[in-house]
Amino acid sequence: MLPGHHLAQCILYQSNDSVKFEKIPSMSIATLHGTPIERLATLVADLRFENIPTDVVAKTKIHIADTLGAALAGARSTEFGLARKIADGNGKTRLWGTQAFASARDAALINGVAAHAFELDDAGGCDHSGAVVMPAVLAAVSASQHAINGKRLIASVVAGYDVGRRVLEAAGGYDSHNSLGWHSTGTCGTMAAAAAPWPIRRVCRSRAVLMQSRWRQVFHPDCGDLFMMARRPKKFTLGVRLRGDY
Repeated sequence: MLPGHHLAQCILYQSNDSVKFEKIPSMSIATLHGTPIERLATLVADLRFENIPTDVVAKTKIHIADTLGAALAGARSTEFGLARKIADGNGKTRLWGTQAFASARDAALINGVAAHAFELDDAGGCDHSGAVVMPAVLAAVSASQHAINGKRLIASVVAGYDVGRRVLEAAGGYDSHNSLGWHSTGTCGTMAAAAAPWPIRRVCRSRAVLMQSRWRQVFHPDCGDLFMMARRPKKFTLGVRLRGDY
């Protein structure tokens, strides 16, 4: 389990708290204009591998390998086996640790289950960022009509971790957010997973702001009932019923 914390902001937060976002010009959100969510969208849309420090790149590679290792272990779990039953079977995104494929959407969910099944995945960002960021990134790679090089993949992973952490801090921080009954990997991690593929898809600023505006709707007061259900997961009824018992 790797402590990622601010993957871009603080490379090894246990021993190097001095690494700041100012090292990455394209990730200095304070100089941007617009609402906070528009500034965040612009930051991610403008992120390029060339602006990421070499130490961040090196740490990102470790997190990628760590997440895949945790997922290969999780692919032997009961939860992963149950999750596989929702796969439509029509797609080109591999289900990790198997010879099976699914649509990018289904594979991102199922591979996320594998990565988090035994809680061996890293910590940091939104909390367990690898389990939400990496499945989304690699699903986007498989769905791309163009070849994706390693630089764009790394930029996408950094973007996901960064957004997850910023959203978590905006929600009050890990202790405050989770003490209210939330699980930040599921709440803030959703934002991280949505933002991570942007460097792969080359999302432009205007498109990024539109997507961010849809995120804002998630926090609209009318969504209160949904959030209350999310805080009481035992009362949740899954739209997809899986055979077997947890």
